[in-house]
Amino acid sequence: MTDREDAGADQTSLREPPPPGAGGPPLPAPMPPGAPEAGLSPAPPPVMPRRSRWPRVAALVAAGVLMIAVVGSLGFLIANDLGLRTTVHNLNAKLGSVRASASAVASNDQLTISAQQGMISSLQAQIPVRPDFVVAGQGWQGPCGEDSCYPDGSFVNQGKAGEAVAVFEITATAGSSPGSVLAACTVSLGMTAALGTTDASCTASSASLSQYFDDNPGGKVGLTVTVQNP
Repeated sequence: MTDREDAGADQTSLREPPPPGAGGPPLPAPMPPGAPEAGLSPAPPPVMPRRSRWPRVAALVAAGVLMIAVVGSLGFLIANDLGLRTTVHNLNAKLGSVRASASAVASNDQLTISAQQGMISSLQAQIPVRPDFVVAGQGWQGPCGEDSCYPDGSFVNQGKAGEAVAVFEITATAGSSPGSVLAACTVSLGMTAALGTTDASCTASSASLSQYFDDNPGGKVGLTVTVQNP
């Protein structure tokens, strides 16, 4: 090849290709998006994996177990509530019985207390607040003289500890005025404890007693003893 031919060849190779449709074969029409390329078979649709039924069955079984557990729990709660209500009812009944018994006991206790208070009041009324001497016995120290007599007596203090005065009266048993006082004497009963005893005596003399013996030779006289408590 000559240099010219080489130059021509170089020029030929440096030529720009003709624009589409100009002197060449027609171009194929553009394919819509997603269409398979020319000369290629369409791709087969994707194969979805077959789902297993066991997860669904397991879910149904779990739901059934959960439902059974819920129903059982509700039944237990209902039974427990009924048991609690029965227990509360029984407790209320027992409480009412206890209250009734307590009321009866309180009523009986009140009656007992009232009776005891009455007894205490009665006993307190019987408790002496001052001395209370009584005559336990009386007599003579010896025979009477021409104008005198000698009485004596014993006394018991049935009250509070204290003192009192004993009075001895000589009385007529014959003559025109039997029972009249011919002579008298008094004696102090010293401090004597409650339920304590004491003795006392004195000499009773008077002109009336002497006249009585003159008018009634060998006559007898009576004795009356009393106590003057404070």
